[in-house]
Amino acid sequence: MIKKLELYCKHIDELQRITKNALPLESCALLVGNIRYDIAKVEYIIELKNIANSYAMFMFDEKEFYELYMKVRKDKRDIIAIFHSHPSKPEPSSMDLKYMILNQIPWIIMSNIDYKFYAYAYYDKLEMVEIVILDTC
Repeated sequence: MIKKLELYCKHIDELQRITKNALPLESCALLVGNIRYDIAKVEYIIELKNIANSYAMFMFDEKEFYELYMKVRKDKRDIIAIFHSHPSKPEPSSMDLKYMILNQIPWIIMSNIDYKFYAYAYYDKLEMVEIVILDTC
């Protein structure tokens, strides 16, 4: 279970860029890195196309996801978080909760209103995941 996500300011900038470029739709991406004990450190971000083409939900292409997953594993890395934006508060929706139960890694949600973001995971219950920024923004 990942309890802490470590990332750099450049990752936050990239997530904001992804969110802004997707407007008015929800954006989505995968955060890739390594997991040590309960700490996951972000190395890079893979932007994905929101095939739901919606401002209220996101979905990625299964084939694209599988190919990226295999590439990440081949590179001896892990998908350590799922990212998407919301047109409101950065809190999980009821649909997010449904999928978080199935995908028990952190989910970072960013508001496309004020670009605030939080990380959550569902490990028997919904939990906040600590975000640590490793440099100064």
